[in-house]
Amino acid sequence: MTDPPTRDGADRPAAARDRRTPVWVKVLGVLVLVLLLAFVVSRLFGIQHGPDQHSSLLAPDRIALSHAVSTA
Repeated sequence: MTDPPTRDGADRPAAARDRRTPVWVKVLGVLVLVLLLAFVVSRLFGIQHGPDQHSSLLAPDRIALSHAVSTA
């Protein structure tokens, strides 16, 4: 009788084993998809992020100052 094929691909030729996608490529692809999804969601819901988008609880005058500078 013949042995059943192994799951690690050891019974396949070396050329067939080397065609599999490396793990780092898969991880990078997932990270790119997550970042792209976050960008699309932020655009759909109008979430803005950047300078002057955060306020400090300790310095409320900074908000008034940035508003005065932007309207002048």
